[in-house]
Amino acid sequence: EDEAQRKAEEAEVKRVQEEAAARRRAAEEAEQRRAERAAELEAARQREEARKAAEKEAARIKAEKEEEKRRAEEMKTARRKQAEEDEAQRKAEEAEVKRVQEEAAAQRRAAEEAEQRRAERAAELEAARQREEARKAAEKEAARIKAEKEEEKRRAEEMKTARRKQAEEDEAQRKAEEAEVKRVQEEAAAQRRAAEEAEQRRAERAAELEAARQREEVRKAAEKE
Repeated sequence: EDEAQRKAEEAEVKRVQEEAAARRRAAEEAEQRRAERAAELEAARQREEARKAAEKEAARIKAEKEEEKRRAEEMKTARRKQAEEDEAQRKAEEAEVKRVQEEAAAQRRAAEEAEQRRAERAAELEAARQREEARKAAEKEAARIKAEKEEEKRRAEEMKTARRKQAEEDEAQRKAEEAEVKRVQEEAAAQRRAAEEAEQRRAERAAELEAARQREEVRKAAEKE
């Protein structure tokens, strides 16, 4: 009976140890799966960040190219319009000069002295008109350059604000993803510690059972003796 009981107790201890070993292996496998999953999540996050960064850079380059194209078209249109206005003004000036010259010729034929005075006056008026036109053209060109500079400054500020806002959004997303990865890792570590503590308690229980069995055997042997 003692031998049978001993074998039964040894079998119970062996069963408990095997169950503990099986649970330990299962916990280790679960921990390995969690670690692999965390690594997959981290790799997926990094790939997604790289993809978003590439898309963002492509969008920025595209927007810059479109903006450059639009500015080039605007400058081309402005130059063409200015050239048309200059041509119309030149023709009007040529017509005016021709009219004045024809009147001067007619008047010269009528009276040389009066024609001379009128010609001098016409020349003075023409010089003054040209000076006025040159002044107006210079003012117009200065205003256009100033407007272009102000527009470029405004666009630069808008682009700077957009980049800063995008950087803040990217930083917030990165921190959220890092917090999620940290939480998963902490959960895995907590589960691993709980499994290790449970395994330690099982081992201690098995040791206690083994010690009790040995004490019982000693007691029985003493009683038998």
